[in-house]
Amino acid sequence: MATIHIDADQIVKKKRKGRKGHSVDFSALSEIQGLLGNEPRRSDLLIEHLHKIQDRYHHLSDKHLTALAHEM
Repeated sequence: MATIHIDADQIVKKKRKGRKGHSVDFSALSEIQGLLGNEPRRSDLLIEHLHKIQDRYHHLSDKHLTALAHEM
């Protein structure tokens, strides 16, 4: 079996072209903003906000979770 030696100088990291994570769906963001209204976006209210989304849409979609994360 052949052994390949690679120096750390030979490793090139690719630069990320965009932002990390999911992009925000603006219609979902609008829905979440309307659902939460003037309620504070505090981390201790996260479960309450998740319950509101679940009650309104009957599931937690990734687009709504991303929008909620953006809001908070």
